[in-house]
This record gives sequence, C-alpha cells and structure tokens, in this order.
Amino acid sequence: MKDVCDLFEINPYISISEGTLILTAKEEFAEDLVEILRGQLHRRNIIGKVTERSEGGKRIRFGQDVKEIKHPGRDPFWKAMDYGMSKGGLR
Repeated sequence: MKDVCDLFEINPYISISEGTLILTAKEEFAEDLVEILRGQLHRRNIIGKVTERSEGGKRIRFGQDVKEIKHPGRDPFWKAMDYGMSKGGLR
C-alpha cells in the first residue's frame, strides 16, 4: 500500500481506503483490543486518541509533528484511477 500511495502521491489518511477499519476504544482498553485483534487482521495499531473538541480540530501526529486534517475535496484515489484508465487499465 505504501508503495502505491508513494507512486501516486496519495496520502492514505485522506483516501477512500477500502478494507480499512478504524475503531475507537477507551485508552485503558486500547492495548487489550490490539491484542485481541492480533492474528485476525493484517495490521493493527494504535494511531491516535480522541480528545475534547476544545483542544482543537482534527489533527494527526507524525512523531513530533502535528498536522491539521482537512477535507481533501476530490479523493486522490480517483486521480490515480483516472490515470490508470487513461493508460488502458481494466481491460
């Protein structure tokens, strides 16, 4: 997935991501939930936490960097799909 996203310059956090499931759980149960899902899902990770609305908008942390998540407008997946179709894809 990372190679495909890199090739088409798609941010996977804003694309349609079929097959992706995001769950929320209380912080004290998060590690247990990841362990329960081990072996049942290809990948499972704790990727963030839900905070109070007063703490700001939707953000994502990459190491020490925190970035605002904004609606992308047109999903970048479709740009890649259009490109593939123009090259004769899905014959």
